[in-house]
Amino acid sequence: MGRYDYTDDKKPTGAILGTILLIAAAGGGWFYWQYSQEPPATPGTQTLNLPVVENIEQNIVSEHTADGMALDEVELPEQPFSLPALASSDQPFRDAMLGVSATLSPWLQTKQLIRKYLLVTNDFSQGLWLEKHMRFLKQTKPFPVEKAANGLFMSKLSYQRYDQLAAAIDAIDVQAAGKVYRQFKPLLQEVFAQFGYPAERPLDDLFLKAAAQILAAPTIEEPIALKKHVVFYKYADAKLEALSPVSRQMLRMGPDNTLIIQNKVRQLVEMLVNSKE
Repeated sequence: MGRYDYTDDKKPTGAILGTILLIAAAGGGWFYWQYSQEPPATPGTQTLNLPVVENIEQNIVSEHTADGMALDEVELPEQPFSLPALASSDQPFRDAMLGVSATLSPWLQTKQLIRKYLLVTNDFSQGLWLEKHMRFLKQTKPFPVEKAANGLFMSKLSYQRYDQLAAAIDAIDVQAAGKVYRQFKPLLQEVFAQFGYPAERPLDDLFLKAAAQILAAPTIEEPIALKKHVVFYKYADAKLEALSPVSRQMLRMGPDNTLIIQNKVRQLVEMLVNSKE
């Protein structure tokens, strides 16, 4: 099971993104290219036709290149990727993940990104949610509770705390994520080797087990009853309280956000499985 094979009853306070980022990086594909457009001419201005210089005109091909290929079909060569050392990988990995989804930025502002996210993925693969590994993703907004005549219930305002996160995950380009995985996989393997798993257990299986935990989380539309327990809340329904820490945290995100996240995880798993040789 690995070096973190134990349970922890501390209140889960982080975000789901740690596992998603690395599952997101486990597919195959390409990055988006961004093209800039020239600004339109200002109304009321006049465009001047400059005289053509003869020796320059002879070197211009208006519609096709010399070999007959249309200019808009020419592909620029891809820049070679240089794998950084693990200790200096934060900025390259951050930049690469922003190419997968620019809205991930708030959850990439930490040090030792690869190590921390792989720790979270390892926890998720065992159904665990260890607070000490999630502190850098801690939810800063308070946990709102609704008081009714028949008890305490989780507020929909609690679900909204995770709307931005769910939207960022939904924006992940599965195809683009695969390239990040292939580029940085040696560094992921370097961290994974420190977990002490047997040699026959591959890194990809860690992602698949973590994904299975996320997909197993239930979605509940009706209000969820709570009960006060010392300084935090528990689910009043014993069946919900008995769920894995990962599933209990997914309940905190609400049914809509849970479905968004699960749908993206399914796409990522499909990409991972199909990209295996």
